This record gives sequence, structure tokens and C-alpha cells, in this order.
Amino acid sequence: MPAARRDSARPRTGRRAAALLSPSRCCTGSTTASGCSRTASAGAPRHRALRTAIGWSHELCTPRERLLWARLSVFAGPFDLEAVEYVCGGRELPPERILDLLGGLLAQSLVSREDTPAGPAYRMLGTVAAYGAEWLAALGDTERMRRRHRDWYMGLATWCELEWFSPRQAEVAARTDGALPNLRAALELCLELPEDAHLAQHLAGTLWFAWAGCGRLSEGRYWLDRALALESGHQEARLKALWVLGYVAVLQGDGTAAVAALHECGERARSSGNALAEAYATHRMGCLALLTDDTARAEELIGRALDSYRELGELNSNVLMGRVEVAMARAFRGDLEGRPPSAGRSGRSARSAGSCGRGRTRSTSWRTRRGPGTRTGRRGSC
Repeated sequence: MPAARRDSARPRTGRRAAALLSPSRCCTGSTTASGCSRTASAGAPRHRALRTAIGWSHELCTPRERLLWARLSVFAGPFDLEAVEYVCGGRELPPERILDLLGGLLAQSLVSREDTPAGPAYRMLGTVAAYGAEWLAALGDTERMRRRHRDWYMGLATWCELEWFSPRQAEVAARTDGALPNLRAALELCLELPEDAHLAQHLAGTLWFAWAGCGRLSEGRYWLDRALALESGHQEARLKALWVLGYVAVLQGDGTAAVAALHECGERARSSGNALAEAYATHRMGCLALLTDDTARAEELIGRALDSYRELGELNSNVLMGRVEVAMARAFRGDLEGRPPSAGRSGRSARSAGSCGRGRTRSTSWRTRRGPGTRTGRRGSC
């Protein structure tokens, strides 16, 4: 927003500023210039001075800047312009005005801009965000904004999962790393609301690439355990979280937890007819066999999973690693000719390990970036 236009839009006095969004809507009693009751600000003098300074900055903002400030408080970490436009945009804040309004908050040092490996990002200091959160609560809009925030980051996780198996993997890793504070906030919201338990399971499962591919096994285990402790009533979401938990537990060397999760996943998948979830459970049981030196069983199970992947058209990094794991099992057995592990087993799985690359690529339609939050008919793994 041009400086002249911004100056003309700003209230000239503290009284006029306060009238635009009355502090009495969020607290009772007489108010200070910071928009807080004297009772609430009766802490240490340093804290009172800080709140007063933030309050005067708030009064210098235009009404729309104040509203954006309040809505930005739902972000738990760095955020980009696309996220702000989706989460904070609406009738009162048209998306096409967001950039100008964000520039106004930047000019007042209420928001900072930083360059990250994933591109430009913005950040709001905790004290500034907390002040905005109070005003958002006064407007009665906190829960709606938290849900919009969750929806955006669920969309981002889905996009990252699809693009993980693509030339953009480094970008996906960088975006996921930068978005982790907000992804954690989204997961917490899903876990807080009983009706959203299936979303917690889906999101924790969708982030398998972050847990297993970006070295965050302990954190992944934490979220998956919490999500699966809830009964969601949504079979598909639970199945995905189960095979991902089994995968993470295998990588952690926790065979007991891996067997429990993968067995439940396989049983539920067979009873519900979910062939893809069953294939993932079988695949990870094969990985566990490989790690325990049962190479014949590992080749049998992973080969069976590769057959299913090929029939279902599944092709991603998990499938390619399955081909590598079959080769490792054979090499560990000293079989460099590619013979099946027993005479009774057909060579179908061995052949599929070399031919499954002919299956369709699930991520093809995402080569041109559409951005998170975009709905399509395609779904991610499992």
C-alpha cells in the first residue's frame, strides 16, 4: 500500500482507533492504550511497557490491517503468501488485498520477512501473535480460523506426498521442514476434536515421507501413536496410519510394535477389501524379515507386495525401494542369478520387480504445481 494512502487510512487518535475494534469486546473494566484491562496488565513493569507499545502499534493500523494481524495469529511458525491468502482471506479481507495489507504490517515491523530454502516466508513474533490472538478471540473467530489453517496444511501435506516422488523432492523436503510448526498445530487441532480423529490419522499417515524420508522417526511415532489411540470410525484413514506406524517402527528397530501395527493393518485391509493397504502392510512385513535375516521370507513378502502394486498401478518411492529390497534379499542369500527363493514359488514376483515401473505414476498430474488446498479426484498412497 502506498505510504500516502496508508497514512490517510490510519486513525488520527487513540480514541478513534479504539472505536474501530473496542477493547471492551475482549475484556472488562477500564482499558489502557494497549487495549487490555488494567487488571490484566498488572504484571511486571517491563511486560506492561511491552503490551503498551504493541497496543499503540495496533492503534496505528488500519481496520483491515488489524483484522489481518488477528488472523495471522493462528500460524504457529513461518508462513508464505499463498497460505495467508487462503487462511486469512475472505469477504472482509479480499485475497487480492492481502499483499498490500501484509506490506503494511511489514512496514511497522509487526511481521518480518525472511528468505528460506523453500522461498520467501513471513513470521510474527510470539508476543505480537499473542496480542493478535486476543483480538481474534474477541471477534469469536478463533475456531473457524484454526480450521482454515488446518485445511491449508492438510492440503500442503497431500501435495508434498504426491511430489515427493518427483524431481522436486528437495523443494518438498524444504517446504515440509519450514511448515513443521504449522503441521504440528494442525495435528494438535485434529487430536483435540473427537469428530476430527480421522483427519489426525490421515494427516499423520500422509506425512510418512517426512517421518521416514527426512529423519523424523521419533516425531512421526509420537503423532501416529496419538492418532491411532483414537477410534475414528474411518477405516481408510486408520489403515494408512497403521502401515506408516509399522514402517516407522521397522526403521526404529522396534519389531514388536511393527508386527502389531502391520498385523492389524493387514487384517483390517483384507476384511474391508483395501488391496493397497494390504500391499503396504505385506511390504513392511517383508522389510522386517529382511532386517532379521529371514531373506527368503523377505523376498516372498516384498515380491507379493510388488505384484499388488503393479496390478493397482501404484508407483512411488516405496515401490522403487521394494525393488531394491528384493535385490538385497537375493544378494544376501548369495543368489546373483535372480532365482526365486523356493521351487514352489512362481517367478511372477521376481518378474514384477523388474516390470512394475510400467505402472502409472500417481504424481504425473502434479508435475505442474497446483498448490496445496486444490481438490482433485486423485489420492495419495493408500
